[in-house]
Amino acid sequence: MRNPLRPHVTDHALVRYMERVMELDLGPIRAEISKLVEPAIGLSATALRHEGYRYILVEERVVTIMPCSSETVGHPSFEDVDDG
Repeated sequence: MRNPLRPHVTDHALVRYMERVMELDLGPIRAEISKLVEPAIGLSATALRHEGYRYILVEERVVTIMPCSSETVGHPSFEDVDDG
């Protein structure tokens, strides 16, 4: 159970804090991720595995990035996932 006196900071607020308060330029990071997943988007894949991470895709959006359950080495692989 979360402490009612400790506010929950959303991921959206965290990103805006980094951009606006810390003045971090997240554009190059967005561009790097976009370039990486572009081939998967072109194939209508729902996920991309690359260097031990799974990039989950919905339409033309990267909705989350998570560690793979097993390390994938070599070329990126595209997949259709149905994680429920």
